[in-house]
Amino acid sequence: MNILVTGGAGFIGSNLCDYLKRASDNVFSYDLAGSPINGVVSHVDSIMNQGGLYGAVRGMDIVVHLAAKLGVKACEDYPLDTLSINIKGTENVANACRAHNVPLIYISSSEVYGENDDAGENDQWRPKSAYALSKLVAEQYVMGLLDDCTIIRPFNIYGPGQRGDFVVQKFINACLDREPPTIYGTGNQTRCFCYVKDFCDAVGLIITTKAFGQIFNVGDNSFPMDMHELAAIVWSIVQGMTNEELPTPITTDYEDRTIEREIFRRRPNLTKIEMELGWRAKIDMDSGIRNTVQHTMVMRAMPA
Repeated sequence: MNILVTGGAGFIGSNLCDYLKRASDNVFSYDLAGSPINGVVSHVDSIMNQGGLYGAVRGMDIVVHLAAKLGVKACEDYPLDTLSINIKGTENVANACRAHNVPLIYISSSEVYGENDDAGENDQWRPKSAYALSKLVAEQYVMGLLDDCTIIRPFNIYGPGQRGDFVVQKFINACLDREPPTIYGTGNQTRCFCYVKDFCDAVGLIITTKAFGQIFNVGDNSFPMDMHELAAIVWSIVQGMTNEELPTPITTDYEDRTIEREIFRRRPNLTKIEMELGWRAKIDMDSGIRNTVQHTMVMRAMPA
């Protein structure tokens, strides 16, 4: 099977390319940077380039669209870029798939739900940010242009290779730098975190079962935690792995998103994907963080 992953050089994209390559698929990445995964063919280009997309999608059996403007602060600072890349770029990908009759899996975001302690796929949308709005509008383009498409709404994916401005990796980096993990605001913001390997398993299952024409939440709702709990877990694991006394977490009044944009509690309802596809996250938070810390330590030890 020929599979194209847009955003294939990013955190989730590179993990997904590696996962699919191990399953013996022919994997192609479409990204502004080349894929770090051996054996993956790279198209180094922008999703804003329609011509490049049409050429890359030709001959594919399926496209997984991950490329997007990401990050709370980046999207808050550059809302027009966020809307343009995430909406127009997704429209370009969907049109390329339509032209070549290729199914599309679009990776949206749980941000479309806003504040929701039991977010189900049919729940009311409550986007609070330019990023969330862009993802929601892009969903509508995908479903309007294509019959063979699936929308995935991931909940707080983490793991090896994630950028340092995302909270799990941010806390890990602070601990390894012998600095206190810094918790923004009250720290009562509650999330459910899902390890990237589990996310890749879900995408792989959707591909193999051809579960098109659907919307699926993908996450792990077994252990919701606030930022104080997350910081404490990361701190404890890093201290145990390094055998060093580390500074304890601290709080600050600074927020990386405005109070109007803050989401204080979000937890996925996973009944649909569990019942229809038999998927459930397998990697617990402790194991996932240990894997991520180990990967970070290895990468830091490598020559610059």
